[in-house]
Amino acid sequence: MRRSCGYCGRTHGINEACPIKPPKRTRATLARKLRQKNEWRITKAQVNARDGYVCRVCLEAGTLSYENLETHHIIPIEEDASKAYAADNAITLCRGHHEEAENGEIMREKLFSLVAAPPRIEKVPPRPGENLWTTRRYS
Repeated sequence: MRRSCGYCGRTHGINEACPIKPPKRTRATLARKLRQKNEWRITKAQVNARDGYVCRVCLEAGTLSYENLETHHIIPIEEDASKAYAADNAITLCRGHHEEAENGEIMREKLFSLVAAPPRIEKVPPRPGENLWTTRRYS
């Protein structure tokens, strides 16, 4: 038996999939559910404020990075859901360092040591023609 397809207008067999039909949405995982709660938004805001709204890895290297910041779970929610809202399990990273941390290129011990030490951001007046949000390397 064949049926008319609502996506492409052709007819397909009952067990045939239309090549134009979009894939089904993924099921909601525990991590996704926990990240949608207000508790995570509060924790994320606290972590970003604690870290001075800069990437902590960039800051350790002597660079201030204010753009494309993400909050990273050092121990992933999939491994230990009880630490999903723990501020000492989260750190502010730029997108590049977040990818490196997710891939295991930045060790968890290093991230935990950065969380334990308060960020040291020295206020330096901007150079002429430079705004306050420019990423600048300090030596």
